[in-house]
Amino acid sequence: MTVRDYELDRFGVVNNAVYQNYLEHARHAYLDSRGISLERLQGRDFRPVVTRMHLNYLASLQSGDIFAVQLWMIRIGRIKFHFFQQIDKTPNLQPTTRTDVFGTFLGPKGKPELPLEFDALRSMTIS
Repeated sequence: MTVRDYELDRFGVVNNAVYQNYLEHARHAYLDSRGISLERLQGRDFRPVVTRMHLNYLASLQSGDIFAVQLWMIRIGRIKFHFFQQIDKTPNLQPTTRTDVFGTFLGPKGKPELPLEFDALRSMTIS
């Protein structure tokens, strides 16, 4: 992805909240690449929920920077998942952000429940 000017704060770096957008986009792209459509899950009354997130900001991104988001996903038990994510500035792959994201889905009854599609995602990696 490429940093866009409107994502910058008044100090000329990417606003800290924008990193969460980048990370969420990568998680959704990961699930889509594995054949898991959030739109279809929503049609079955499954809603993803982030329950905890820890971000470490290591270096700033600026206008025009090109970056990649790596992620590793681990399923925790029957109702939770954990994403490890890292944003790297290219071409030298300088880490700018590392994060741990924990979550679940709320199922049709409004209780935590992972959809059956997550059974295939025991421990996979994408970058």
